[in-house]
Amino acid sequence: MSRYTLRRCTDADRKTLHDLRNETEAWLSARGLEEQAGAHWSGRAHAAIDRYLDDGRFVALCVDGAPVVVGALSGPDLDFWTDDDDLGAAWYIARVMTADHGNGYGALFLEMIAAAAAANGRRALRLDCMRDNTRLHDYYRAQGFGLVRVVQRPWRKSGALFERSLDRLMPAPWDRRAAPADRDGQ
Repeated sequence: MSRYTLRRCTDADRKTLHDLRNETEAWLSARGLEEQAGAHWSGRAHAAIDRYLDDGRFVALCVDGAPVVVGALSGPDLDFWTDDDDLGAAWYIARVMTADHGNGYGALFLEMIAAAAAANGRRALRLDCMRDNTRLHDYYRAQGFGLVRVVQRPWRKSGALFERSLDRLMPAPWDRRAAPADRDGQ
């Protein structure tokens, strides 16, 4: 039986993260999705990986000790999310990459992050992805995310904003809608 753990990535994971990024680019290219290819975009992605790792923001879902999915817990990307989105109500995840597609690891990773965010009192888990990667949009919808909006920024290829409500996981104490009715009807 496999053992699943979620852990913070360390400097020892740096090569693994960059290798995952390279594999992700190749995997997407093999499927005709070139949105992340090219030296400019690849370089930006690798630089972001280093920044997130140096800030201690990357987490990994490990199967029997080996990372199979990674992602960075980030703040809201202010190119896309605004104060009108109630920025503090959500956790944001970026740079999600998987080493093994089709085994449900991505779904498990997102579920574990969502549960942690709900336990932290957040009402939503948010992410953004490439505007034109409709297969990825469908995947996130299947994981319980809804499309919030698509934002066009000339300097960014991303901009499809998704959010998953966390109310069903762990209602916040102040959310009376989710509280069980007391016996006295009060």
